[in-house]
Amino acid sequence: MNARRRCTIAVAYRSRGVGVAVLRGKHVVEVRRHRLAPGRDPQAAIRKLLRKTLADYGTSHLVVERDGEADLATANMRGLAIRSLSLSEAKRTLLPRRDHITHVELAKHLLREHPKLRRLVTVLRLSGEIAINEARRLVPLHAVALGLAAESDQTRK
Repeated sequence: MNARRRCTIAVAYRSRGVGVAVLRGKHVVEVRRHRLAPGRDPQAAIRKLLRKTLADYGTSHLVVERDGEADLATANMRGLAIRSLSLSEAKRTLLPRRDHITHVELAKHLLREHPKLRRLVTVLRLSGEIAINEARRLVPLHAVALGLAAESDQTRK
């Protein structure tokens, strides 16, 4: 096996928020969060962000959320190994023994597994709970979940 493992880039989009996660296997290398200005074409913005991130990491492996803006944005991008997953599939892959997994439950699982991701969300001091009124802050965690689920599926095959 190649000593230098390829990177996978995962992208999620919700409510003008774009989350881009770079993973090497199950290791989260970097997470980027972008907020699109009102009126800006999300597909064009996602393509621009992806071209830069793909160039930065020299990879062509991409995971996008199925039937979302990122999936549409990458439809005409050539030369990439694109895999699409739904967030529900990612949740079932990462938490297989659970039914009806909420975004917050997924976020809690990711924060337990990858404590450095806590910087992406607001964790309430007294309760330790994630502030659920900031749903847009969960978008980068969705990208991480998509990437980890894709990597988990790759290791099983």
